[in-house]
Amino acid sequence: MLHVLTNRFLLRRITSFTSEWEAAFAHFERDVVTAKYARRKPWEISTFPKSIGMLPQIAVIEDNPRMLRVLLYMSTLPQYKSDRRMQFKNVVRCAIFHKRETILHWLRANVPTKLCTKYLQEGESLVAPALELGNIDVLEWLYQAFAAPSVCLFVGSTECDKQAALGKLDVVRWLHTRGYKFTPSAMDQAAANGKLDVVEFLHFQRQDGCTTLAMDAAATKGHADIVAFLHTHRTEGCTAKAFHGAATNGHLNVLKYLHETQPDAFPEDTLDEAASCGQLEIVRFLHEHRSEGCTTLAMDAAAAHGYVHVVQFLHEERSEGCTTAAMDKAASHGHLEVVQYLHGHRTEGCTTAAMDAAAANGHVDVVRFLHDHRSEGCTTRAMDGAAANGHLAVVQFLHEHRKENCTVDAMDGAARKGHLVVVKFLHEHRTEGCTTRAMDNAAWAGHVSMVRFLHTHRHEGCTTEAMDTAAQQGNLYMLTFLHENRTEGCTTNAMNAAATAGHYDVVRFLHENRAEGCTTAAMDWAATNGHLSVVTFLNDQRFEGCTTRALDGAVLKKHGNVVRYLLMNRHEGGSPALLHRAAYKSPLEILRLLVERTTRGCLFEAREIAIQRHRSDVAALLTTYISKGIAACSLDQHSQDGGPRRCQK
Repeated sequence: MLHVLTNRFLLRRITSFTSEWEAAFAHFERDVVTAKYARRKPWEISTFPKSIGMLPQIAVIEDNPRMLRVLLYMSTLPQYKSDRRMQFKNVVRCAIFHKRETILHWLRANVPTKLCTKYLQEGESLVAPALELGNIDVLEWLYQAFAAPSVCLFVGSTECDKQAALGKLDVVRWLHTRGYKFTPSAMDQAAANGKLDVVEFLHFQRQDGCTTLAMDAAATKGHADIVAFLHTHRTEGCTAKAFHGAATNGHLNVLKYLHETQPDAFPEDTLDEAASCGQLEIVRFLHEHRSEGCTTLAMDAAAAHGYVHVVQFLHEERSEGCTTAAMDKAASHGHLEVVQYLHGHRTEGCTTAAMDAAAANGHVDVVRFLHDHRSEGCTTRAMDGAAANGHLAVVQFLHEHRKENCTVDAMDGAARKGHLVVVKFLHEHRTEGCTTRAMDNAAWAGHVSMVRFLHTHRHEGCTTEAMDTAAQQGNLYMLTFLHENRTEGCTTNAMNAAATAGHYDVVRFLHENRAEGCTTAAMDWAATNGHLSVVTFLNDQRFEGCTTRALDGAVLKKHGNVVRYLLMNRHEGGSPALLHRAAYKSPLEILRLLVERTTRGCLFEAREIAIQRHRSDVAALLTTYISKGIAACSLDQHSQDGGPRRCQK
């Protein structure tokens, strides 16, 4: 040692080596730690890096094994041993969390296992998140680093099943070797996802088995090899879902296999299901090889979904036919080619629902075809629906070519949805008119131009509902227009609803320009919803006041500023049980306000509730207010008006 200290060359080399490491650390702390991690967002605090072990965790996140080596060395120096940032706490979990596989290998090779695992015995599982990496070496290192049954090694059966579902055979094999538990869901999910190698492993190496979901899902997704394996090696079988799934998704090879191996298990409605999904090849196969046949639902559903080739096949090869629902639904969905085919080849026809629905959905070409070639016609619902949905071309066609006319629902519906061009057309060309619902609903929906048109050109007017709902929506512009141009006025519901929703400007406008006023519900609901500005305005400018529901609502919804205002400016107080309900869920400051500024409720009862809810801070607060001379108190006594509490100091 004396030789080293007296040798200038060796001493210079040692001190320069140390200074280089400290310089690297200083650079890392300045350019990385301070620059990138000093100002983290609040939601990032719960993730890495954490305050203890921050520096090695940041080195892990930055994928910097060189700095980890520096920190590992410096953590052994006396001046850094008490620095909590230097501790290698959670460094393994951090590497797993950020998927730093190279860092994990470096830690395994360079850091003593005891140092990495020193702080982790009380922590959450390390193996479970490490499974996502899928690296067997890392998993085995973790397993060897901890003594079973450490919680760090815990992996639930759900997570094991998930690895099977993902097809990670190596991971599944490792979990199996290490004694982790699976459930039948493992094979079910692996089969559903087409992971044959995992299914085979689980079958030959484990006894968990599967359920009928395995073959059902494999058939539905077209995994023919898995269906064959399950049928050959397993006994669980499948349900009708396997046949339906294969048929509706067009997996002909799977359906052929099921036909060959389970000929007696076919559901009778398989052809119906295949036709409804447009699977022509499946329909053809079932027609040629199966005897179950189909029902009229096959052609009805195929027509409804626009599968004209399936409709054609069923018509030419099958005898079940269809019903009027075929053309009705095809027309409703705008499948003109199907409508034309059914009209030309079938005799079932349709009903008035065909043109009604086609018109309502805006399929003018279908409406025109039905008008030109069919005799069923339509009803007033055709123009009513077309108008309500804004299909002007359909409305014009029906007006010019049909005699069924419409009802007031046409203009009412168009006004509600803001279709001004349709309303103008109906006003100029039709005589049915509208009702007050037109302007009422337009006002509710905020269609100012519509309300203006109806006011100028129509005589039906509106009701108080127009201004009431405009106030509820907070539409001050609409409210002003109705106030200045209409005479219907509003009701107390207007200010009540505006106050409830916190529309301060609307409340002020109604107060200054209308005489209807409001009820206690206005302040009650404004307080409950935390609208302090509205509560203040109503208290200062109105006389209706509130009820105990105001304070109750503000307390239970945790609006502390409203609670404070009501207690200082109103006299109604809260309900008899409010203090006890507050002890159940309200913040500490709100509870303090209730104790100091109200007289209802028993502190003993409230404290008992707090204790039952494990709210020790609330119980402690209430204890400070309880009079030492009172040992118990009756809740009934404090349910009466008048107070003060006998149990309170």
